[in-house]
Amino acid sequence: MIDLKVFLTKDSFADKIESMVLTGEYSYFEAVVEFAAECDKSPEELVPFMSQVLVDKVRKAACDSGLIDTKENTDLDSFLV
Repeated sequence: MIDLKVFLTKDSFADKIESMVLTGEYSYFEAVVEFAAECDKSPEELVPFMSQVLVDKVRKAACDSGLIDTKENTDLDSFLV
């Protein structure tokens, strides 16, 4: 198992997610979920590597796709847990 703390920083994580989104295949939310699957991790385990900007983009993508309601869920952590 790869220890993400050794290889992953907030900047490198954001770069990876941004590159996945730029391909047009993924929303920010989908990119985080896919990256977590590739690393054999849960999305919750990736939250510490997310900058506030990335958290906001993931939250917006989840809201836009109808996965969460912004009126009820303002905190990404509460959605992921």
